[in-house]
Amino acid sequence: ERSISMFYYLQKNKVAAVAKMTVEEYAKSPFVENNWMVRILSNTMEGPVGDSDLAVAKEVLRTKMLIGLLEKKELSMARFEYYFGWKYGANPVRQKTCKKRILAGDYRTNESAKHKLKEDSQAWNLIAWQNKYDIKLYKYAKSLFLQQATELFSEMPDLE
Repeated sequence: ERSISMFYYLQKNKVAAVAKMTVEEYAKSPFVENNWMVRILSNTMEGPVGDSDLAVAKEVLRTKMLIGLLEKKELSMARFEYYFGWKYGANPVRQKTCKKRILAGDYRTNESAKHKLKEDSQAWNLIAWQNKYDIKLYKYAKSLFLQQATELFSEMPDLE
């Protein structure tokens, strides 16, 4: 979703090189994202990324990150509140109302929500190929989310 979101962001902001491209053309172009998260976490901003970069990115996630997942955003928010000791003190009613509104909303606030790529389409496959290490990292993050449940949150009260 992040890569397709970037495509529509670039088009919406009239970036000349992308403005008239189709999704498929973008997916084949040098402008498409290429394993952005693995690159950031492994500090490999240029050149190809590989298994060793993925291993570094996984280690950073495992040792430095509290994992939250958008598809589990209520549970993720509850974990953040528990872990960081966040309390609603300034204006509890207003703060809880705000939190509820944000959690109930659609996190996809741009055009990618309207133009979801069909899995196994040519564009989807091209973008997936460009981001194969990010996809592996995401699957690992999902497993860490489960692992952190027992390691960090076994004492956390259940969600209401």
